[in-house]
Amino acid sequence: MDMPRLLRKSSQDAHRLFRLWYDQSGQIAIFVALIFQVLFVFFAMSINVALVVHDKINLQNSVDLAAYYMAQRQAEILNVMAHQNYAIRQSWKLLSFRIRVLGSMGLESPAHPARSRAGSGPLADTEFAASNNAVVCVTYRPVWRSDEDNLCKQTNVVTPSLPDLSNLGATFFGVNVVLRQVGAQLAASFTANCNTHGAHNWTYLARSLAAFRLDQLNRKQVIIGLANGLGTNNFHELDGSRVGLGAGKTFTKNLTYGNCGSNSTASQPSDCENIVSFEILNSLRDVGAQAWVRPIDVFPQASYLDPTADTTQCSASSRPIRAPMAQSMPQRPAAMSIIQAYPDFNNLYELVTNSGFGDPFEQLQNYSVGVEKNPWMMAYVGVKATTESRQVFAPFGGAVQLTARGFAKPFGGRMGPWYAQNWTRGDSQSSGNPIDPLLPPRNSNAVTTDPRNLPNYGRFPGDTLGLRSSKALSAIVGVFPTTAGGPPLISLNHYRHLTFPMEPGYSGDILAYDYANSNPAVAARAFEQAAIAPDVFDASYYSIEPNFNEVYLPRLRQNQAALGIDPGVLVRGDLGSLAGSPQNQRNLVTGVANGSVYPDIYYVLRDVDHLLVDWAPSGPTDFSFPDGFFGECGARVNSTERPDLPPVPGGCLVQGGRSGYSVKMVAKDWLLSNGHNLGGPGGASGPILNPPSNFDGW
Repeated sequence: MDMPRLLRKSSQDAHRLFRLWYDQSGQIAIFVALIFQVLFVFFAMSINVALVVHDKINLQNSVDLAAYYMAQRQAEILNVMAHQNYAIRQSWKLLSFRIRVLGSMGLESPAHPARSRAGSGPLADTEFAASNNAVVCVTYRPVWRSDEDNLCKQTNVVTPSLPDLSNLGATFFGVNVVLRQVGAQLAASFTANCNTHGAHNWTYLARSLAAFRLDQLNRKQVIIGLANGLGTNNFHELDGSRVGLGAGKTFTKNLTYGNCGSNSTASQPSDCENIVSFEILNSLRDVGAQAWVRPIDVFPQASYLDPTADTTQCSASSRPIRAPMAQSMPQRPAAMSIIQAYPDFNNLYELVTNSGFGDPFEQLQNYSVGVEKNPWMMAYVGVKATTESRQVFAPFGGAVQLTARGFAKPFGGRMGPWYAQNWTRGDSQSSGNPIDPLLPPRNSNAVTTDPRNLPNYGRFPGDTLGLRSSKALSAIVGVFPTTAGGPPLISLNHYRHLTFPMEPGYSGDILAYDYANSNPAVAARAFEQAAIAPDVFDASYYSIEPNFNEVYLPRLRQNQAALGIDPGVLVRGDLGSLAGSPQNQRNLVTGVANGSVYPDIYYVLRDVDHLLVDWAPSGPTDFSFPDGFFGECGARVNSTERPDLPPVPGGCLVQGGRSGYSVKMVAKDWLLSNGHNLGGPGGASGPILNPPSNFDGW
């Protein structure tokens, strides 16, 4: 073969090879195009899965935030209930102080510790022997403004009658006449004083008992009303609106586009096109106050000193005020005339003597030392929501449906101590040994001679003396003047404002007040404020809001009907609050700390921080559980100095510190657990009475 032909053939073969190679490159392009589609599908699936996960996380977070919001509002109402319950405790302390201290200091045999102190400092913390039989007598000087003869020296006293001067001889006729006139005047004065003695003592004791009864009645009406209000699933917040409205707004405002839809300005779940359902759960719905709040009814007894019906001498003995009228009322006709002349006598007598025992929810006027909360009926809330959304790379087929649940509950606060140390699951009240053994027996009006029926209270956990202690009876400096001279400190007029029924628009203040001179700054009022100041027992067992009148009271009064409180109920602030002069626990503590009414008394709080529970001790970003028992407060809200700052529970802006109930998220499995140990020391574990499984769909 010649060369040209060979070259031509080689060129043709090369061309064929090139064409063959060129044809193979087209196949690879098709292959690459096919692979790209598969990769794109995987990519789209990844994006869709990521968006679904994102929407699921967002939905769960939004549900949790809505549940947290509801629990916050539930906690606010529990805080109001707890603080009102503490106010009943303070009212009981006031009653005990009025009987055992102000009403009994005239005793000289044996001498009452407050009068035997003589400026030497508090006495020993030992029992005063006569304190179990304290008898009210308020007609003695130098404490009370009274012109009465002092029959308060003993619980039973006999003063001999004045001698008859009519038989003096005629020799000293002129002197005889004078002596007879003086004797007649003394006898008349003596008889008049003796006649009115019992009336004054009965009135003071009756008004003290009635004031306590009416005060605790009003506060129980608030507590029971709020408890019944929480029996609605979509309960009212303290601000008056329905909790579902705020929960829905909180939920919607935190949703993504995929969970809500195109309406980016939606303010409620119903405005979001992608939301299938939005439900809320209140664990206390449909149960009523009877299921989880129980009044602690007692039967306090007290006696007063009253002269007998003998007109020849002034013999006085103790008389129980809570007995049939023939045995309880003063025996002198003149004394009865004074008492029956009071316009409110019938109401006053009824308030004092009527035991009222029966169903504690039908007869809220029963004497009570507060309420106790059933631990097996747990307060918590839940939120459940379902959304349907179509992701960007899934234009066909059904939408993805997502569902999330969240639960939250108030924690850390205390409604107050149970009456007894244990609460068996299923029982309506606590049982066992009393937590405060100094309180009267519960639900018993049969034993009238039991010394425990005389009002008393524990000053600290484990206290066995209370106001039977010589130290406690002599604790407040100045109650009994240590030097002679000077005007008396207290007058019966300081208690004249305690009329029943109360005057329209009355603030509910039951502390001593000089209404005749419109002067609240009386010595008796200062003594009573010191007597009810928070102590170690209070801080251990109660949630105490330092600024209740600023943080809660205005909203409570404004929305009381919506919250479940009868509009006719007088909603009271802290004891001692007057129009234009509100009282609060912070003032009581700082008053004790800055004054000298309680020198060297170890059980009274002197630091407002001791009313707080430590929450953020390491700074505003550290919310770990505290190691300390009390909180600290680096900067406080004072509405009088900084009215631009909003009222804050606990009054703290810096360095943590809180009061009352806080809120935490909880798991459904925990709520369904059978291992809750809620009945006190040594009690059996068990499930709560209102788990989520009790409610359809939860």
